[in-house]
Amino acid sequence: MSPSPSRPRIPVPGFIRAASGWAITRFSAQILEFAAWVILANRLDVDDLGVVAIGVLSARYAGQIADWGALLRGPREIARHGRTSAVVSSYIRLRRRLSALTLGVLAAAYLIAGAPELLPMLAVAGGRGLAMDWVSLGEGESWRAGIPAVVQGFAGLAAVTVVSTTLGACLALGGAALVALALSLGLNRVRVQSAAESVAIDGWFMLASIADQLYASADTLLLAWLVSTADAGIYASIYRFPNAWISLVGLVVVGVLPDVTRALVADPQRLPAARRQGARVGAFAAATVVVPAAIAAYLIGPVFGEEFVVGRAALLVLFGATAVATASAPLRPLYVAVRSDKPMALMATATAVVNVGLNLVLIPRYGMVGAAIATLAIQFIPLGFFWHGTRPIDADEVSLTRA
Repeated sequence: MSPSPSRPRIPVPGFIRAASGWAITRFSAQILEFAAWVILANRLDVDDLGVVAIGVLSARYAGQIADWGALLRGPREIARHGRTSAVVSSYIRLRRRLSALTLGVLAAAYLIAGAPELLPMLAVAGGRGLAMDWVSLGEGESWRAGIPAVVQGFAGLAAVTVVSTTLGACLALGGAALVALALSLGLNRVRVQSAAESVAIDGWFMLASIADQLYASADTLLLAWLVSTADAGIYASIYRFPNAWISLVGLVVVGVLPDVTRALVADPQRLPAARRQGARVGAFAAATVVVPAAIAAYLIGPVFGEEFVVGRAALLVLFGATAVATASAPLRPLYVAVRSDKPMALMATATAVVNVGLNLVLIPRYGMVGAAIATLAIQFIPLGFFWHGTRPIDADEVSLTRA
């Protein structure tokens, strides 16, 4: 169906203002986390830093499973159905069960691997799986949704200033996660309906989030395996620069999702105009990545130390990947708002598999630069997917979005 020329566009500035609390608080938390990592990079040797990086990544993987895609699906479901719906109650019960399961598996994995010093990272995984910030976000309370992350950032930053071992670093990060979880639960009290009213919750969003996490971090894990934990520690540290930018972009995407969902459910024929808007915004934002890339390339040595300068070439390639990811970001909430979850999950999974394959080929030959090239290459897959997936909506899909 061709869009009407007079069809009103999605009011992007208004949506960004609505999401500003979430974006500002969560990005502030990212800055605090970055500062904590800089302190750890200067207090631990690179091998210990690599071990901590592996602990953080493994805890986040486990947390992604327990979370079951709540950061995107949760706000969307509340925008569609409200917090008192059976869907939301079923979601909460499922995440609680999964959190218990994944924490047990993760603890066993740390012990089997002979790394009991990583056990405090269970709090990081549990904090992700049990947090309820998505409830506030779905109801438009974006400032309240971001407060726990800021508190976690301050707590972690304060704690790492007094540690000098792997165990100490894990205790600091895990303790900060527990503080944030307690606050999140206190700020987002939801009356869970009886289990008799449960509805099935599919796992497509969880699969997509796991795949996203995998192709965002598999390179670090494979560097540790194929090269050295020292290279993994350096790579994980320089990755903090582009990750700060992409995190900000991602926060805006998540923050605008509830309002975009409400707008497109009310009028799905706005999608073509919104798609054009998203493409323009994405192209402009991608072009601006050159500024933080230049700043980051200069700051590697002063921030982390001269031994980290070896990662400068990889850093610049990673910023190229960041530019491509930024271009696709404005299309993502449009897709999530009105399209089926399954194709996105399958795309993310295929992207992760391709990424791992490229890393296995490129890392042994090119080291950190090879890992960065693999990251750049796979970013074109979601860009093409979300552009194709936000094509004009048909009549059958209109009824689906209003279900």
